[in-house]
Amino acid sequence: MAVVGIVAFDGVDDLDLVGVRSVLIKSLGCPDQLDRIETVIVADTDKRLVTSASGLMIQSQADWSCLSCCDAIVLPGGATAEQFDPPNSLQEQLRYAVKSGTPIYCVCSGAFILAKSGLAVGRRLAVHSRKRKALEQQGRCRTACGLLSDGTIWTIGGDSDRGGVKGVEIGFLVLSHFNKPAVGYVESRMELNIKSLVRMAAVA
Repeated sequence: MAVVGIVAFDGVDDLDLVGVRSVLIKSLGCPDQLDRIETVIVADTDKRLVTSASGLMIQSQADWSCLSCCDAIVLPGGATAEQFDPPNSLQEQLRYAVKSGTPIYCVCSGAFILAKSGLAVGRRLAVHSRKRKALEQQGRCRTACGLLSDGTIWTIGGDSDRGGVKGVEIGFLVLSHFNKPAVGYVESRMELNIKSLVRMAAVA
């Protein structure tokens, strides 16, 4: 079983967080899956209520320390992600993840959390087209559009031509990495076609 930690903070984008989690939760019903994926919503304190950008109340299931036991970490974005000041305890967990080879998936402006943790330097990251300059300055990194991988860090953003929901796309990317047999099942349940994304992930 793979455990995916999804970071939550006040002002997190609903579609970024719920999109990823919805894809992964739906995979649990797949009869042909090889490995189950458990999702854990992680905030600064266990059982904390986080308020999303639209006012949705999201209850965390664990604190930052849980991330050290996760097989993957998702950093959603949102209007406040650029201003979110990740505490040292979260930064330490993210640095440990990079050092240990744990994949980190950033949904659009979730990349700012990487930048503020000192993990964007010299990397090539995707982000919302309007936020590219700010991320380059904060993170001392290069930015581009689409779906990008830089080592074990995956980012998506800045490409309005894709027409997809970035949180959902990252959810399918995580699913393709940890439970590929369930991709078609969830795709069918959600009546989506994400095969192009999975193909991109294979060559990114």
